[in-house]
Amino acid sequence: MEDLDDIVDKDDDPQDLYDLICLVGTGSFGHVWKGVARVDVRSRRTNEVRVRAGQTIALKIVPAVDRDTFLKLMQEISWLAHFAFETITSFFMSHMIGTDLWICMEYCNVGSLARVLSKRADGLPETLIAPIL
Repeated sequence: MEDLDDIVDKDDDPQDLYDLICLVGTGSFGHVWKGVARVDVRSRRTNEVRVRAGQTIALKIVPAVDRDTFLKLMQEISWLAHFAFETITSFFMSHMIGTDLWICMEYCNVGSLARVLSKRADGLPETLIAPIL
């Protein structure tokens, strides 16, 4: 697993780093918000800018993360942090505040694939499905 200090910031309060604009979804782990970075957000280890000030992002806020859930989420986040594909939402950074985990990701303005499919009674043409698979 990637060095957790590089993908989980336990020092900065994410409420100081991001403005929450609106709730865009609710899932089994928590809520997803559209947000905007107030400042450049940097990796603790490398000092690399992960999110630019003014950048629109998605913030998944997972409340009351226990140790087992945290480890499962970190495995997934570590995997996402290693890959950059057009068809996979980019992971930028995550933050712990108390027992809440904030996951900062690329914002996709069309919503989730499930939402898109629910709006189309006839499904999607193969040309649109092929890149997803």
